[in-house]
Amino acid sequence: MKKNYKIILLFCLLIGGIMADASAKRKNSFVRKDEIFSYYSKFVSEVWDISWKKPKGFTDLMKSETWAFGKKDPYSLFYQLTVESVDKDCLIMYPELKMVTPFPDIAWTEKCGKPEFLRNYVMMEVGDSLIEERMTVFSGTEAPMNADTVFVFRTALKNVYKGYSYCTSIYACKEGRPPMIFRCFFTEKGKAKEKLYLSKFYKSVNYGNNKEWKMDVDKMREASSRIFYSFTNAERKGLFSEYQVECERDFHIKLSMPTGFETIDKMVSFRVNEGRSIGSFYRVALESENKDCLILYPFFIKNSPHGIAKNMAYGEVMAALNLASEEDDEMGPNLVNGKFVLSRRKKTSRNKETVQFDTARYMRVIAEENMENYCNADTVYVYEVPLLKPYKGVYTKCIGINMVKKGHPYGMAKILLMEGDNAKDKYMKQFFESIRYSDSMLGENSEKACKSKFNVNQADKISTQKGA
Repeated sequence: MKKNYKIILLFCLLIGGIMADASAKRKNSFVRKDEIFSYYSKFVSEVWDISWKKPKGFTDLMKSETWAFGKKDPYSLFYQLTVESVDKDCLIMYPELKMVTPFPDIAWTEKCGKPEFLRNYVMMEVGDSLIEERMTVFSGTEAPMNADTVFVFRTALKNVYKGYSYCTSIYACKEGRPPMIFRCFFTEKGKAKEKLYLSKFYKSVNYGNNKEWKMDVDKMREASSRIFYSFTNAERKGLFSEYQVECERDFHIKLSMPTGFETIDKMVSFRVNEGRSIGSFYRVALESENKDCLILYPFFIKNSPHGIAKNMAYGEVMAALNLASEEDDEMGPNLVNGKFVLSRRKKTSRNKETVQFDTARYMRVIAEENMENYCNADTVYVYEVPLLKPYKGVYTKCIGINMVKKGHPYGMAKILLMEGDNAKDKYMKQFFESIRYSDSMLGENSEKACKSKFNVNQADKISTQKGA
């Protein structure tokens, strides 16, 4: 299938939206020193050969943020670090670079490091025909941060953000490296000193000059584990507790720890087929006491289209079975004789031809009158597929569970089992009992009340299931 900028952009948004929702507006509990900036900057240096230093006169706020420039803006992004000037007139957000490079087999180096990529991103994000008049482009020797090209433009804020009235967005790219998107916020006083703040910032960020550098997924995972995820037993328990609080506070979803399981990791990426780009991040990973089952719990994505849960379910079945559409074809779920099947059609034709593949063999759609036994959701998509390559070397079967309830965020989870495991029904029952949607809705009419009660101040998210 041909790759293009738009697909890669949307894929980045999927990862950004999924990771951002649950991680925003809280301290990064996975570090144990007094600052997270030194942790993440070390990680950035080791994995991407990029130098991040804290600008002079700024303090680490020790928290991540998700941010979009308008309430209805779908293109929110996740920012790993946030620093603030000592006079509190400037706030700078640093991006989570793993969002651009979560699955390095995607040819991101061909696209993401080119100026066209970020220019297209700006146009898609802002959608402003006058953006060229408001944007300054630095290239070649004029570009700061040792970048090839840097785009700097004023982002028009629809609302004051935490007391900051102005925002300057900085997009930097270097061929073969991940792009970086920074947000710099200013108060009325800070706006008058913008050049000073930006000068300090530009001096603190640099792409490296290692010509031998290349993306190494194994190195990224090893560095991530070594730097961030050396949890104590107490911290492992705290990960799920933190997840419980977020879900009930932000989404009215109650969670309980399944009996006989313990938390082993957080922010886990997973694909049913390592050769395909369709995949997602999961909020926490729980392992059974006899280590024959791994449950990946979902990131809940507020206000995203529920159709994504359905499309992801069928898309992952297709990927797991290694079904590939022809280059000029497109495939998708279709209702035929009361059953969902995968259909193929020419892009230039409206005539559909049913493929010799019945998804009913793999897919079960649960939408009963009483859904008490299924997380109190409205609809649950359950599918079971074999894994072409054992996950972590031991898990060979995957059960996907995608949950949808009106007025709530959808959730996508995975139950991974070993070959010959006969406790599937037991583990599925435990999972369904561990999540419960409330009957109260998070719709527009109740959104203001929810924000007031639970101090929720997050932007809407959007995601898509395909990548390049």
